[in-house]
Amino acid sequence: VEEDTSRKTFPSDYEYFAKASAKLKKMEIAEKNYLKVLELDSSRSNEIYGLLAKAYYDQKMYDKSAEWYAKKESIQALNNTDQYYLGLALFNQGYYSKADSSFAKVLTVTPNYANGWLMRAKCNIELDSNQINSLAKPFYEKYIEFAVVDKEKASVKKNLINAYNYLGYSSVREENYAMAKTYFELTTALDPADERATEALKILNKK
Repeated sequence: VEEDTSRKTFPSDYEYFAKASAKLKKMEIAEKNYLKVLELDSSRSNEIYGLLAKAYYDQKMYDKSAEWYAKKESIQALNNTDQYYLGLALFNQGYYSKADSSFAKVLTVTPNYANGWLMRAKCNIELDSNQINSLAKPFYEKYIEFAVVDKEKASVKKNLINAYNYLGYSSVREENYAMAKTYFELTTALDPADERATEALKILNKK
């Protein structure tokens, strides 16, 4: 997308070029055009910052995405969707504690949002590298509570299996073998071939 400077005078022109450039992964041109929109209509800064942040996120340019979400947040509080994507942008850069705070804000507004609980679990797995403290436990328990209704969906099934196995191992560490067995059996109910669960059940059944 090349700029046609001879004709453009309306914000909508710049916005069109910005969106087209972002689709073509030409983010430098996209940003320049979005900022032109703001030069012509400064009242739209909140919206434009959000569009830029999401466009950068879609291109996996997570540092720039988080930067624009922060700029948007400096004008007014982020809505839930923006807060969630900010969390993902931070998570993908390895800022697990900051990401966890973002997902916590999302869940304050929508406590029944399963993916919010899942991302908090994932953040806390990263914050507890040896898994000794079972930091993800309360978040996986909440994820299961809200996600179990969709257990037939492939992506949900995979996440539920990870949650059950995590809680199974966590129960073993707490020497609650009956609970551990229950979790690993929930895994094998979803995937009878899951090696982690079948192996764990073999050991537990000998106890």
